[in-house]
Amino acid sequence: MEADNRTISVTITKLIVGFFNETLTVTEHNRLDEWICENDDNMIIFEEMVELVQSRNDTRMGYSFN
Repeated sequence: MEADNRTISVTITKLIVGFFNETLTVTEHNRLDEWICENDDNMIIFEEMVELVQSRNDTRMGYSFN
């Protein structure tokens, strides 16, 4: 397996966390949108994060305590 060497700034990381926590202001959300649209790599990074979070949420919702 090849290593993934993509990196993102701390500022963008905070925006992504805010997106998932639903705490972004309109200005922050617009900045995140700008970053996502800057290039294909950013779009891929964001989409992979969304898929990861959704899959984890799906797993948690299906968990049984019985």
